[in-house]
Amino acid sequence: MSGLSATSARKTGPGPSRGDSPLISRSNTPSGVGNPEATDRFTDRSKKSKFVPRNAPFHPSASIVLIGIRGVGKRTLGVLAATTYGRRLRDTERAFQEATGSSSSSYRQSQGHQVYQTKRNEVLKDLLDANSNGAVIICSFADLEGAGVGIIRDFSRTHPVVHVVRDAAGIHECITALSEERINDLLVASSPRMRACSNYEYFNLTEPLPDVWKHSPSATQEHDQQNPEQPSGRTLALKSVERDFMRMLRNIAGKDANIPAHSFNYPLSQVSLERRTQTLAVRMNVADVLTSASDIDQMQVGADCIELVFDGDSDKSKSVFQDIARAFATVRRATILPIMIHIRHKQHALDSAMPRIFELVEFALRLSPELCAFNFFLRDEYLTPLLASKGSCIAVGVMELETRLAQGWKSDLCKEQLQRATRLGCSSFKITMPATAVGDVFDIDRFRRDEQVVKQPLPLAAFGTGTMGLLSRCFNTYLTAVDPAVQRQGAFADRLEQQQCSTAKTLTQSLFANSIFEPLRYFVFGADVSYSLSPAMHNAAYEACGMQYTYEARSTNSLEDLKVAFKQPDFGGASVAQPFKTTVMPILHGASPHATIIGAVNTVIPVRELSRDGNIPDDLTLITRRHQQGAVKAFYGFNTDWIGIRACIRRGLSPANTVRAHSTAVVCGAGGMARAAVYSLLSLGVKNICICNRTLNHATSLADHYNAIISAGSIPDLEPSSNDQPRVHVLPALSSPWPQDLRQPTMIVSGIPRQEAGQPPVQYSLPEEWLKSTTGGVVLELAYRQAASPLADQIRAKARQGWIFMDGIDM
Repeated sequence: MSGLSATSARKTGPGPSRGDSPLISRSNTPSGVGNPEATDRFTDRSKKSKFVPRNAPFHPSASIVLIGIRGVGKRTLGVLAATTYGRRLRDTERAFQEATGSSSSSYRQSQGHQVYQTKRNEVLKDLLDANSNGAVIICSFADLEGAGVGIIRDFSRTHPVVHVVRDAAGIHECITALSEERINDLLVASSPRMRACSNYEYFNLTEPLPDVWKHSPSATQEHDQQNPEQPSGRTLALKSVERDFMRMLRNIAGKDANIPAHSFNYPLSQVSLERRTQTLAVRMNVADVLTSASDIDQMQVGADCIELVFDGDSDKSKSVFQDIARAFATVRRATILPIMIHIRHKQHALDSAMPRIFELVEFALRLSPELCAFNFFLRDEYLTPLLASKGSCIAVGVMELETRLAQGWKSDLCKEQLQRATRLGCSSFKITMPATAVGDVFDIDRFRRDEQVVKQPLPLAAFGTGTMGLLSRCFNTYLTAVDPAVQRQGAFADRLEQQQCSTAKTLTQSLFANSIFEPLRYFVFGADVSYSLSPAMHNAAYEACGMQYTYEARSTNSLEDLKVAFKQPDFGGASVAQPFKTTVMPILHGASPHATIIGAVNTVIPVRELSRDGNIPDDLTLITRRHQQGAVKAFYGFNTDWIGIRACIRRGLSPANTVRAHSTAVVCGAGGMARAAVYSLLSLGVKNICICNRTLNHATSLADHYNAIISAGSIPDLEPSSNDQPRVHVLPALSSPWPQDLRQPTMIVSGIPRQEAGQPPVQYSLPEEWLKSTTGGVVLELAYRQAASPLADQIRAKARQGWIFMDGIDM
């Protein structure tokens, strides 16, 4: 069952007349598309259509237009985008009704086709002109008839126009009157015209319902139709769709756009690949992804980037564009890692294949990946327009030589191609060739150190392929290709076999074997951490990634025990549990801005290299230079609790509960975790936060702490505004009446331990008055010592009212 069925199938006006296509009614159909016999004629007429060149990146406030046939989910996606970014939602069908006082079908029947079409184009142009900025505009397929194509194409030169596509099975779930085969024919027939007036494409994967909603689909459908803004099975299933679509929109707008980052929960994802060290790109083949032959969760372990490869040699499918789009959408839905699309082709066949490769790369850019590989066997006449239209996509120039050059890495071609990449405007460059002797490994190192290479501003990936080239991969620091270590078939498998790709795990093991990385010890410290899951989680991760690290639990009441462990030459870092989250701060030499504001840390790392002025280096340096043993010169603290809390809240909130100005949250407790919880809610934009704690003075102190920081404008990403400042309130007790001037909470975080050392388990539940939100919400209990609790039972019993329960394991 699709998570998009509810709103995708909703009509904004009277439905098509009897006999009309459920997907594209005759009154709204460009000539021939609604007629099965005319499908081929439409396709033939549109084959010569060219994709619209991108002038991206667009202005951050530029309106976004969504086009596509019925059932693909345009309206649902439009609602999600408009809600998330606080934009106006406009619909051309509704605009036509408002302008004429009747539906499209009625107007056409009464006025005739010519008058109707003229009026339709007039309404479309007026709507686009009046909503050039700050809007999300949903276009009907009828807008693509006649002059409408040109109107939308012209708009796309300065605005993102997204062609929304979906698999035939997903559309069939919304509209059952046509067979999947017929729907697929209509998709193929309409796509050329859609692409002719759009500059991006979004493949809307059909999202299955959660198990709790599968037992009564009819009741769920009735709920959706009667209460479209309230959460049900479909709206809760939309969460992954929302993250996916928002990620695409952020890629379109670029990093400078003032819109939320999909990956803000993960700090390292905010550090670009070229600024990190030893980044690995795991290769996935489009065919494997489409046949479900790939376990994406397992394949991406240890990787920094996913390289989605389409083998141009096997391009025999009539649905090649849809195959690439679907595979890309599948991978994007399953990962937070940046994705690079790579259209590959055999070197010796490229002369005749250049136009086709150009077309495929141009299509890849429409999908808005974070990175795109530009094959440097293409001539400048092909590469120049492609690079000019890349928008905010990171362009990686790629030259993968299938045979070793006569002079190997000493050949002038290597430096010439790097210089060419700089001239053409690439963001980085990768060159590989087979290694036939150990000397090639040293030649690669000399190539990197060459004066002409060093002065080039581009990040460089250079390594050998084949068995002899494995060592060179250890010394390559940028986008080293790794194999996911799964069974492969076909030409792509043969090519990987020839290159002898390493997996992320084996390559990392090689880094330790060559002393590039050194073994380190990690700990979790607390008064009682015997129950902690951290050692099992971390050690399993180390094993999966090939890291020679260990992680141990240390229960102690003495801060001195921490100091001794911190000073060991093989100390890698420590997780800090109660009661040390605040008491450890005086022994630190520095802390991240987030930890400083929160007033607590949960992570301590050693600093073995100070900056030239004797201070602690910036956070990026600390994160990327932590693989070596040695004397510890300082300790630095982070707080990652707020990141985990924020991630859970965002994952648990349904689109109906997107954070708005009136949203309210409650934090139970006033300790270190409560401090992090308040900070995470502020970072999400929550304006009203209530604290409830059994010791009132502690709750008041915590509220005063944050209110003072808010007033001083000291929290990043919060604008000090006299009328729109967040406010932290205090609830005297669980039994206190809910404040009448605040909305019912949709976010509740409990930082109350389920059991303290030497004490019986704490048994409590929330007041029913707190759970009266008509759209439900998310409750996060940060403890995980016992699997069940009264609070967990209370919230899980309210799942059908839209409440989602999460606990410390989720965090």
